[in-house]
Amino acid sequence: MNSLIKIVGKNIRTEKDGYSWGKPPLKSNILNDQEREEYKNFESIAERWICSDDIDYPSFVCSNGDKISLNNFFKNNALDIFGQRHFKEYGPYLGTIMKLLDTNDQISKGSLSLQVHPDISYTSLPAKPEMWISLSYKTKVYLGWMTDLTKQELLNYLENNTIFDKLNSVSLNVGEKLLIDGGVVHAIRYGSFLAEWSCAPFGKNIEKGSLKKASVALADNTDGKIPRSGKVDLPLAIKILEHVSYGLKKLDVSKNIPEVNTLFIDKKGNCIKEIFRTFDICVEEILVKDKISLKNKDKLSCLFLYNGDVDINYLGRTEFLKEDSEVLLPFYIKEAEFVNKSSKIVRIYRWYKP
Repeated sequence: MNSLIKIVGKNIRTEKDGYSWGKPPLKSNILNDQEREEYKNFESIAERWICSDDIDYPSFVCSNGDKISLNNFFKNNALDIFGQRHFKEYGPYLGTIMKLLDTNDQISKGSLSLQVHPDISYTSLPAKPEMWISLSYKTKVYLGWMTDLTKQELLNYLENNTIFDKLNSVSLNVGEKLLIDGGVVHAIRYGSFLAEWSCAPFGKNIEKGSLKKASVALADNTDGKIPRSGKVDLPLAIKILEHVSYGLKKLDVSKNIPEVNTLFIDKKGNCIKEIFRTFDICVEEILVKDKISLKNKDKLSCLFLYNGDVDINYLGRTEFLKEDSEVLLPFYIKEAEFVNKSSKIVRIYRWYKP
């Protein structure tokens, strides 16, 4: 193998997968004009999963003329793609995923449940920090408590339906970011469009029941939405909140704004910025005005071309990548050069295990 790995097609989640809170096709930020026509009979375009090796909702690649799920492709080529270090730690799994989330504008329909995830010290469930960057000017979220709470106060607020009055309501403009640690309550609200990075199932996490068990709902009537049966697990949510010292404490939201580190910048403005880093996920934003070289750090990297088209030069060959492309740079590609082939600044998101 000596080429990059291209994802074919978009991995879209709709009401058929249980995602009822997305925008209708004609208003979707996830679909282009042609896709809006293709999906016209759907009600809810909620999420796009990017470079997903999830067992239930995988992305696909072409291999030897056949379309194959990414997870099956990895099983057949793991060491060549990941390299020894990643394979030893995570097995034939990416361990990370990027998603685009686009919530319905209706107040009573578009908000997600109020959730809390375990932190890394919670041994019986996988840790799942989340990283958000707003892709619109009107993204709205709840994040953390406005005041300290006791467990009994929390139960009282849930019972009398005033729990959302006790949360920080945060509005995000385009490009603004938040890091959601384990043990911090949060909910994405109606009319929002954002990118999210989080852990994806791998090895020991699969043994714990995959990351589905790491998303625990405290309430499901966010902004007046009709709650879904069986969605809330209040005892487990409270247990996770009590596990960390800050779970029921007042949150200073400014401390959840990540520090952005500039890794490279030249006189023309080509740059690489580290926008998120957790215990096991790094996310970079790459801006290409004319061209930029990217070292692959002896590991596999996932790439999403959010804006613009590029030529990518690597291993003595050149390939054209258009806007919206999802690609993987395997372990054996040590360095790649990106050349801007569009009239605008190219924006690429890259994520990998550190």
